Amino acid sequence: MPKVLTVLICLSFLLTGLTCLKAEEEDYLIGAGDVIQIFVWEESNLNISVPVRPDGKITVPLAGEIIAEKQTTIKLTKEIKTRLENFIKTPTVTVIVTQMNSNVVYVIGGVSQSGAILLKQKTTLLQLISLIGGFTEYAKLKKAHIIRDNQKIELNLKKLLKKSDLTYNIVVKKGDVLVVPE
Repeated sequence: MPKVLTVLICLSFLLTGLTCLKAEEEDYLIGAGDVIQIFVWEESNLNISVPVRPDGKITVPLAGEIIAEKQTTIKLTKEIKTRLENFIKTPTVTVIVTQMNSNVVYVIGGVSQSGAILLKQKTTLLQLISLIGGFTEYAKLKKAHIIRDNQKIELNLKKLLKKSDLTYNIVVKKGDVLVVPE
């Protein structure tokens, strides 16, 4: 029954133009600034939309303060359900990320648009290049790299763009920094 409810809720959000994470895409980690919709079946007074505060926490009626940052919706759902069991017999809880405001990557160097780029969906390097409008004429495409979790990932954007070498078309992740030297 919870999966049917989740599908119905996701469909209603999609029809209203909001972003909805599917259960199959649970690799998304909630971050500060994201907005979460919480549904408690047959307890409409507990249904809320709540932003994740800068400290990574949310406040849920009856459940109190909960750390949402770096949690998946499945883990957060379990935590809320466990806390609500003190007040409600077998609560059915659904958590949906309705706004992914923390999914930011950074771009610096020889690019048309540098700075923080908010991603609304899973994004590849080619898609990111399109979002930033490409490169300046002085960009050193062979020496580009991504900094991820204090690791340097070497890229050869010239091979990606001119020779269609898709091995460089990696998925960018929250917090990545694309560096394109000039």
